[in-house]
Parts: sequence; C-alpha cells; structure tokens
Amino acid sequence: MYRLLKTGLFSDCQVKCDGKTWNLHMSILCGRSAYFMGFLVGDWPKAKAGIVEITCFTAQQMDWIISWIYTGKFDFRSVEQNNTLLHTSVELWTLGDYFLVQNLCSRAEQVFVNLTRRAQTARYHPDPQDWLNAGRLIYLYYVDMDSTHSLKERFVELTLEKAWARKQNLQMPEFKTLCQEHPEFGNDCMMKLVDDRISRLQ
Repeated sequence: MYRLLKTGLFSDCQVKCDGKTWNLHMSILCGRSAYFMGFLVGDWPKAKAGIVEITCFTAQQMDWIISWIYTGKFDFRSVEQNNTLLHTSVELWTLGDYFLVQNLCSRAEQVFVNLTRRAQTARYHPDPQDWLNAGRLIYLYYVDMDSTHSLKERFVELTLEKAWARKQNLQMPEFKTLCQEHPEFGNDCMMKLVDDRISRLQ
C-alpha cells in the first residue's frame, strides 16, 4: 500500500488540495472512507473524472489522512517530541470525522485516554501551549456539541480526572485563557467537578 501511495502506480483518481495533487486509487479510498465512496461513486462530472478537490483542510492534513487510509499508521512519537501531540490528535480526530474514517477517530481519541492514565502513573503534564491549542480547536469546531461529545469529554477528563494533573492544570495561565475564550469549556469543567463530587480542587 505504501508503495502505491508513494509512486501513484495504477492510480485511477486524484485528490487535490492547497496546490498539491495526489494520484490515488478508488478501490482503496472508497473501501476505507465513506466520504470518498460518496464523492467518487456517482453520476456527476467530477465523480466520472475521478477528481476530488478539498478546500477545508491543508495539504499537510490531507497527507495525514491519505497516509492513514493507505497504511493505518501515524508517527505520534514525533509530534509528542515536538510538543504538539494533543493539538495534532485533535486535528486527526477532526479529519477522521470529516472523511468518515472511524478507526482514525478511535486512534486519536485513544491518545487522550493514554495520557489521562499517564497523568496518574507517571505524572504526565501536557505542554501548556499544546493543551491550549487543542482546547481551542475542540471548542471552535464543536461549539454546537454538548459536553458528551467524545472529544470534549476526553479533553476535560485529561484536564481534571486525576488529582495531581488537576492541581497542575488549574494553575496554568492557559486554563484561565481557555475559560475566557470559550466559556462553555469552563462550564464543562464545572459540571465534571460536580459530577465527580470533587470538594477540593487542589
């Protein structure tokens, strides 16, 4: 699959975004993404031409989703080393949601689950700017979703679930910034604390 992706050998469709073109394969795209199935299998000109133009994402983001569709892999270690793990995971979840690739959503969500566990066992503390960027993206993209939205729920759990992490995160200036920019985040945090019967914040 990786070789087909890199060489474009036997390609029968194209995806275009942000000035970049990928020569791809309908059988792979349509078999693993309901979005591409709906776009490429139909009786309209662009479907017949086998061309999909994407305008709502960047070329880098399209590289991520296309690579995932072909290989099922993403280098999470590199983005963690660059202190962008949370923000990138939110981007990946959003890509999976948009292109209807459920296993990518599940993998990105698992990052939050794993980090929440590490917050208890290894005293993981997120990079403040990465945490803020991730929160901004979640509460911007899913402003109309309530706190039971899986990504919002995971983000609030990561922030408040474990006592040690909760103490550290509440002291971050970025926590106050996100509450001011997105009051619904502050409300979700308050409801989480009430539901968990937390009587002491620190």
